[in-house]
Amino acid sequence: VMVLDLVANTVIDSITVGRNPEQLIALNGKLYVPNSNDNTVSVIDATTNKVTATVTVGDGPRSVVADQANNIWALGTGFTVYNSSPPYNIISSTPGSLVRFAASGTAAQLTLPFASTGPGQLRSSPDKTQLYYSYGGAEYQMSTTATALPTAPFLRRRFNGFAIDPRDNTIFAAVSTGYTTNGRFVRYPAGGGAAIDSFTVKVGPNGFVFY
Repeated sequence: VMVLDLVANTVIDSITVGRNPEQLIALNGKLYVPNSNDNTVSVIDATTNKVTATVTVGDGPRSVVADQANNIWALGTGFTVYNSSPPYNIISSTPGSLVRFAASGTAAQLTLPFASTGPGQLRSSPDKTQLYYSYGGAEYQMSTTATALPTAPFLRRRFNGFAIDPRDNTIFAAVSTGYTTNGRFVRYPAGGGAAIDSFTVKVGPNGFVFY
């Protein structure tokens, strides 16, 4: 993890974490870094730039979010190992998982396994009471107080990007159609259901930022 001085536009420090760190979050003076080629989340003190804890979660964590109770949720995609020569069949795989741990803790409080590899794109609602993730070609919604994964999808469609408008909870979804063709931006009502509208955008849409 690189520490940047945004005034001078220079790297002022670096912090060693696990393998292939991704989509970190900041919470109450700490950084939580999922290590996607590992099964850990590194916890960094943002004042000292030192790793203070390493939390074991499921295989392949790529995204983390915080909920309304300041618990951390880590979504692991699982691991898939392929043969190194054609036809590149799968040698082994581990299922994905959704793991909750306390922001001040170092052990999992709740582990929810998936049936197979592949869950991804963990997000939370603006009030942090709902979780959203992609799995099996669909989008799922789950309360942060739930103790089991939902069985029915929230939207029966997979997106390349997904966000929730903090003003009114409208759902923004990005659909990529390839690397050379324009994509689509689709809006859905807060409760899901039929799309409100959609718009053509440029190539490869994959996220949203609200200001």
